[in-house]
Amino acid sequence: GHIWTDGRWFRDEKGRVVLLRGAQIIEQRYPYLSWHEPEDFDRLLEWGFFVIRLGTVWAAVEPERGIYDDDYLAALAERIEWCRERGIYVILDMHQDEYAEKYGGDGAPEWACLDDGIPHEIVYPWFLNYFSPAVMRAFDNFWRNKDGVQDAFIAMWQHVVEYFKDEPAVIGYDLLNEPFFGTSMPAYCHPYGFDYQYLQPFYERLIAAIREVDSKRICFFEPNILKGGGLPSFIGRMGFDNIAFAPHYYEPSTSLFSYYDLNRARIEENMRLLEEECERMGVAWWMGEFGMFNADTTNGEQYMRDVLDVLDAHFASWNYWEYDRGGGMHLLNPDYTETKWVDMLVRPYPVATAGVPLSLSFDPDTKLFTYTYREDANAEGPTVLFVPMRHYPEGFLVECSDPDGSWSYSWDEGSQLIEIYVNRDIEEHTITIEPQRR
Repeated sequence: GHIWTDGRWFRDEKGRVVLLRGAQIIEQRYPYLSWHEPEDFDRLLEWGFFVIRLGTVWAAVEPERGIYDDDYLAALAERIEWCRERGIYVILDMHQDEYAEKYGGDGAPEWACLDDGIPHEIVYPWFLNYFSPAVMRAFDNFWRNKDGVQDAFIAMWQHVVEYFKDEPAVIGYDLLNEPFFGTSMPAYCHPYGFDYQYLQPFYERLIAAIREVDSKRICFFEPNILKGGGLPSFIGRMGFDNIAFAPHYYEPSTSLFSYYDLNRARIEENMRLLEEECERMGVAWWMGEFGMFNADTTNGEQYMRDVLDVLDAHFASWNYWEYDRGGGMHLLNPDYTETKWVDMLVRPYPVATAGVPLSLSFDPDTKLFTYTYREDANAEGPTVLFVPMRHYPEGFLVECSDPDGSWSYSWDEGSQLIEIYVNRDIEEHTITIEPQRR
């Protein structure tokens, strides 16, 4: 079905508010296609992940200037077909880290690395490569469109969009992963710094170019990379509809020191600021990445629980980094068993709401799920909840605040989805789900 944005919300073809939740699938190096087979996409359904952020990189699409690798796009299309067959949506992510493989990261092809010959030595940890003079020069030249390098990036995106614009599983385009400011004044120093001078004008050019090819799908635009640590974004309102803000969140103490000090207020403040920014821009938001760098982070499990609770409180759509099989923060261990994070991420939530969300919470200890929403006459069909049986091995009880006999529900065990049919003459509905006690 068609997904679009309406102010703060994502909506489906019935006008219902949808939450887009899922995980990242990506291979940043050659052959730029992840290890997943069709059956690995079945796990997503079991987890209630009905959308993936599918990564690609510029180097894979345009290895030589002006020459696009459609064989690669066909292989990507096969993976998208596996999603379509399962009813999973895809957001295409144009990924980069440290600009390019040349600098130890991923993203741009070598011909687009305009570093003016400055030498580069790869350092660790990986993110310090951003501050290499060569990497900063390559970004500076990209933002300043030296030798038409930014024009080439935009033309490459147009080619990708042309290729996928008739694929119903693709609901949007994540325009550029974690834009880095190079030597430009970072946005947190000045409202008229990088975001205002370079990032927003770049997005306005790119979105306009994409809309020439595909006017229907959502364009997801990311703030500069520092937003991921909780700093503000200064992107202003842009003159497009059907766009969405796609920030990331990696709480600085967990990222830099592998330590969470149990200060949940910092997470809450970040989300409050995010809501404020989206209200200013007049857009919906989708948390395009979150997680931790280190699975052994002190108090890491409490951190993940706090982040997920706050994301629920904000009715967030989100994408976890990442669905891979390396253990650590990945969803699978090398032997394909689940890591401990899966049980935390897989939780009940409203997939589609025939109304406006008012409050949402899930208690991982008691397994009590509570959801309140307000009627919306423009929304049709039932409200659909994902209820993972892993949390309710002996079954569950569903209750609704509507009078007995005026509401009902149906349960599909295969999909773990509940459809709720309420009394639509009542303004507000509260749905609770709790374990069956025996």
